[in-house]
Amino acid sequence: MHLPKLARALFGLAGLLCASLSHAAPVRDGHVVAELVARESAYVPGQPVTLGVHLTMDPHWHTYWRNSGDSGLATTIKWTLPKGFEAGPIAWPTPARLPLSTIMNYGYEGDVLLASPIRTAAVAGDKAQIKARVDWLVCSAEECIPGGADLALTLPVGQAVAMDQAQAALFAKAGAQLPQSAPKWQFTSQRLGDGSYRLSARPAAGQALPKDTYFFADDAGVTQSGAPQTATVENGALSVTLKPSQYAQGTPGALNGVWVAPGGGWGDGLSAAQVTTRIGAKAAGQILPPVASGTDLATLGGMLLTAFVGGMILNLMPCVFPVLSLKIMGFVQSAGDDRRKIALHGWIYVLGVLTSFWVLAGTLMGLRAAGAQLAWGFQLQSPIIVVLLCLLLLALAFSLLGIFEMGAGLVGAAGRVRNKGGVSGSFMSGVLATVLATPCTAPFMGTALAFALTQSTFIGFVVFTALALGMASPYLVLSLRPQWLAFLPKPGAWMDTLKQAMAFPLLGTIIWLLWVFGQQTGMNGLLQAMIAMLLLSIGLWTWGRWGTMFQEAPVRRRALGVLLASGAAALWFAYAGSLLLPPAAASDTSGEWQAYTPEKLAQMRSEGKPVFVDFSAAWCATCIVNKQMVLSKPDVTRAFREHGVVLMEADWTRRDAIITKILAAHGRSGVPLHILYAPGEGEPLLVRDLVSKEEIVSALARLPAASPKA
Repeated sequence: MHLPKLARALFGLAGLLCASLSHAAPVRDGHVVAELVARESAYVPGQPVTLGVHLTMDPHWHTYWRNSGDSGLATTIKWTLPKGFEAGPIAWPTPARLPLSTIMNYGYEGDVLLASPIRTAAVAGDKAQIKARVDWLVCSAEECIPGGADLALTLPVGQAVAMDQAQAALFAKAGAQLPQSAPKWQFTSQRLGDGSYRLSARPAAGQALPKDTYFFADDAGVTQSGAPQTATVENGALSVTLKPSQYAQGTPGALNGVWVAPGGGWGDGLSAAQVTTRIGAKAAGQILPPVASGTDLATLGGMLLTAFVGGMILNLMPCVFPVLSLKIMGFVQSAGDDRRKIALHGWIYVLGVLTSFWVLAGTLMGLRAAGAQLAWGFQLQSPIIVVLLCLLLLALAFSLLGIFEMGAGLVGAAGRVRNKGGVSGSFMSGVLATVLATPCTAPFMGTALAFALTQSTFIGFVVFTALALGMASPYLVLSLRPQWLAFLPKPGAWMDTLKQAMAFPLLGTIIWLLWVFGQQTGMNGLLQAMIAMLLLSIGLWTWGRWGTMFQEAPVRRRALGVLLASGAAALWFAYAGSLLLPPAAASDTSGEWQAYTPEKLAQMRSEGKPVFVDFSAAWCATCIVNKQMVLSKPDVTRAFREHGVVLMEADWTRRDAIITKILAAHGRSGVPLHILYAPGEGEPLLVRDLVSKEEIVSALARLPAASPKA
């Protein structure tokens, strides 16, 4: 009697030992607990088993699906397996939508099991050692932290495949969350004329159409995650319109993903259908998606008004002043002209502004569709654009100073609007005004630009058009009401002095752009830019001295040769300098400000410290003015110090995809942006583009009393 009892006890102990071998001890990293588990407690060589990484997230934290949506990163698993073993793909459970401000992410809250089938083989000994390196990004509403763990388990060899009862419920739950094929439905997809996709589902006879569906595209960069999915019913089929992603790279041949219909809407209790369809030929589609309600029209109208007002205010920003002075010169010289001619120049200037805004919008949206992380002012993140602007402004300044006479068709030849060629000058003045306006973000502009860059291409162009019209409207009004020009002084000899004086704002802008270029390329790059400007100066001076119509033809040809040679050499030095990088910076910037990184922000917040982040760029004049007039003021710095605030600067001078995503997450398309994080708070206390001393001090006063003191 005692022997059977002993045998049962031994068998029970062996079972517990096998169960303990089929999963390893959990590992915690930050806000995630990771564990490697097996569905089977033993395996037979040659027969597959299923292993999974079980992630458990802290409350209010989440990890990501294979397509993370507008931001985030999918979890990855790198297996280390015995010889002859092979891991299959991850079986991803159906994700949840995780909205954040204006963006939409896809992922998991609570816990998730990422399972993979494993092909087995014979191994030396009676057990197989299996390892997995798991990396994830875990995020809350206000921060993201990369994490990872090295996991391992031992799977014993058995005479038969044995299921691990301790893990059965976990794998059963994960299996129920997996999308399945829907045999009672026929899925098709089409590309519409406006570039969007139409996904349709036609049921078998007697099958009801589901409601409140949502489609998760398998691949990032196919559909726009945050866009509403407009569903329609026509001829017994359910269709949903999906906007193409702004990061799309080409046109996909198929539309694959998970179509969710809550409550078993696909029949037989199936809520998540795996969809794989080839995209059909283009069909007639609407230019604009249908408007769901009057609220959408009101929102669009409000954004257009916001863009128009922001464009008007843009004229008061310091970036536009150099070209503003040129336009004032044009109005002064036009005071005695025919009203129709003045109006013509006004309309041509508007056309120049509109055209350049359309080119900017098209370039920006095209590059974003190709996967680039770009926003307002993106061209000044490129050093070559900055140095070319320096050369252009140098030529304009030399023309105003009389060192040489620029052709009438180039940027107005110092505002020579009375000549016939001044029409092209008005157009180019509008172009240059727009290019120099991009470093500035006027009040109201940030909201309008963020809206434009998250809408369809057509809506985006409409918003950019409203912005351009707002910027050009003061000049158009003045040109259509020329009687107001009577308040300007009469033309006379003093105009030549004013013309030369107008060169100095341009030279001041060059100094600022050279400083930006030096921030991007270092001192060696700045030296190259100054050599380029010297070479161009030699060429322009030579052309002004010996290239006039009063010189003989051979002299003019030699002067032109010098200009072309020096210009080519200037371009070479400018290009070479733009390729250089500044010396590696220390982790901290000068003074109390630290260089921003997501990891450093997470570390400071985990230590319970309040953090203030200034998102700025060297080419952003608004950022510089704001820092000098607000952030550097003694009462503001004293308030930061008294509340123990960690100060960080996120530098967007050169292109940075991480900073671009953070800006987008807060509904911004460019800098400046200021965020104040309070310890233990889910949402930031302050998220503003332009801040005042009073706003910062007021926000700091709301910090918890337990904030560390400096």
